[in-house]
Amino acid sequence: MAKYQEIQSRHGRSLLFVSLIRFLKHEVGVPFFKPIQDKQLLNEQGQWYVEMTEKEATDKVGHAFRDLARTTKIQQQTTITAEQRIGTTLSRITGG
Repeated sequence: MAKYQEIQSRHGRSLLFVSLIRFLKHEVGVPFFKPIQDKQLLNEQGQWYVEMTEKEATDKVGHAFRDLARTTKIQQQTTITAEQRIGTTLSRITGG
């Protein structure tokens, strides 16, 4: 996550996602799947999912990173706000 946040350009982040997907697929052997929209149309093996294209997997991973970055930022802001409120409340209680 830190590497993602260090990269400022959209293009740079896209390259990070592509390299991550390629590493996971080709070096580690991790496939990326998506559900078949119509469950009646099972594939040849009777499965209800198919493997994603590299583009689809990249889009999905990029979306997950953006969601995580947004959630992390919100949590940090909430923590800061709570600490400020507690500090204000504590100073009122202690007379400081």
